[in-house]
Amino acid sequence: MSITKPVFKRKIFLAVSFAVTVLVSFADGAFEYSGRAAREEGMGGSYVALADDASAVFHNPAGLSNISIPELLTGYGGLFMGLDDGSLTKSLITAVYPFSSGIDFLDEEGAGVGWSRLSAAGLYREDAFVMGYGARVTDSLRAGIGLKILSVGYGEDEYTKINPVFSSGYGSTAFSADLGIIYNLLDTFAFGFGVYNINSPDIGLKHENRVPRYVKGGTNLSLPHGNIGMQLEYGGGDTTFSIGAEHRVLNSSFLARGGLGLGSRQYRTASLGVSYSIGRYNIDYSFLYPLTGIVGTLGTHKINAAFYFGDKYVPEPEPEVIEAVVLDELPDEVAPRVISEADIRRSRDLTSEAEEMIDRGNFVEAFRTLEQAKNIWGDNRAAENLLGDLGPVVNIYDSVVERDKKTSLVARAVRAYFDGRGREALNRIRYASQLWPDDVSLQQLRSVIERKFSQRASEEKLIPGLNLVEQRLQEILEAIYERRWVRAVSLCEEVLDLEPDNVLALKRMGSAYFGMGNRQKATEIWERALEIDPNDKELLEYLGISEAEPVPDIVSQREFESAVNYYNRIVEAGAGDDVRIQVLERIITTYRDTEINISSLEEELNRLRERR
Repeated sequence: MSITKPVFKRKIFLAVSFAVTVLVSFADGAFEYSGRAAREEGMGGSYVALADDASAVFHNPAGLSNISIPELLTGYGGLFMGLDDGSLTKSLITAVYPFSSGIDFLDEEGAGVGWSRLSAAGLYREDAFVMGYGARVTDSLRAGIGLKILSVGYGEDEYTKINPVFSSGYGSTAFSADLGIIYNLLDTFAFGFGVYNINSPDIGLKHENRVPRYVKGGTNLSLPHGNIGMQLEYGGGDTTFSIGAEHRVLNSSFLARGGLGLGSRQYRTASLGVSYSIGRYNIDYSFLYPLTGIVGTLGTHKINAAFYFGDKYVPEPEPEVIEAVVLDELPDEVAPRVISEADIRRSRDLTSEAEEMIDRGNFVEAFRTLEQAKNIWGDNRAAENLLGDLGPVVNIYDSVVERDKKTSLVARAVRAYFDGRGREALNRIRYASQLWPDDVSLQQLRSVIERKFSQRASEEKLIPGLNLVEQRLQEILEAIYERRWVRAVSLCEEVLDLEPDNVLALKRMGSAYFGMGNRQKATEIWERALEIDPNDKELLEYLGISEAEPVPDIVSQREFESAVNYYNRIVEAGAGDDVRIQVLERIITTYRDTEINISSLEEELNRLRERR
């Protein structure tokens, strides 16, 4: 046994080393395979110009600026499965957070971190740690940078102990950097380019072993239901060409993918993939099969899970074909047209007319009018900007007429969207999408608005189990408890913007003004609430008080029951112990000096503290 064991391990080591060598040759060099996720694999690797999920931190940091909500991506895969000697696995985790630095020439910024590991039967590993940053620097150009720590390690056994290569250790670490850009044309076509391992770092143990520098260039065509991409890659003396596509099926819940890869040294691969999206979660699976080279393998299989801390963008449906406005029948060859002052005035007048159409909810008519304005005067930036904002809306709604609560929220959300009033636009469309969660058009419009106001959207933490009005009412109550009167009034105004006849919001707004000492304003608001609900006993008590009487009792039994109900709902929604403790402490502090029995809440608080 003592004789055969080293021989057996040596066999495995050699076999795995061969497999790693083959993998590296197929991947055009060490670490090129780092971070490759299932979605990219399913499209044959044609990703440099698309780069719109968290794996962009590895493959084109410029794509980090494409991400509008925080995202976490995890993955695992088996490479060239079915080989008898050893196994190759791939692990991946990345996270991206969109933000705004406030720098004038930068927009839609995103920062990401990632870790990727390639492991060969415990005898060899490649670890890549990356930090990336991307931003939109002009209307069409996105750029990004990635800083990497690359590490290799070898397993220790009887064979490696006597091999002089490992005399100085079993691992090596080096630093590297990547640069990437994405240039967008006409909102549907993008060109991507990246340079990777710019300094070609040395990761050798005893002898020099440099990670090859390589470049990628590619294009991506965005279609209403998917993408088509092509990519050319060069590094380490090898060239690879890949082409892939993805198409959305089954009411946008599934994406199907396919791709091909061709390159030097007889590199040939075929790949397939599928995704399933549900709410804030997405699952990707890919299968890649080598058409040449390795034999006896079941191919490479990968699975990724993505988590979105916000609502993921849902692609718009097939856009309606809008007839172009034909101004003149022109011959094939004409002299350059001179734009007159009259043309410019006419174009501006049409833009103003289109703005009025948008206010009335006539989106298709406004779109046509803006196109006409642009055709008359190509440098009309106001019309161009409106077209850019209106395009995604027209793909969802031809027009919106205010007939009921839903259409009123939609129309007012769209008006705020065009006026640049982010908080109002977000509040209105989020509340509408919460009240009617099965309305696909509402969810799509919500994605459009959240992408435009991505920074503000990421700052708002929505509480599961509560709609926006319920959440705001609780926040108002907490502000009143803390005597933050101005914030309480501001939050009440947000509720009344969504529900003008919300009696509870009016009552709490009146209490806030009363707390500020403005009794006249408080009385006006309470009287308005009483017109809506003439039988409300608390309102009758508030309006019956004299100048000498104290502030109305805002900590009544009804408010206490509301607070307890709020606590129960966050528990049902899965809130952690820290959040539950914080809420309980606020409730207990508020009602400790009243006649309300809070002993059960105190017992719950002590139990949570002991458990923590």
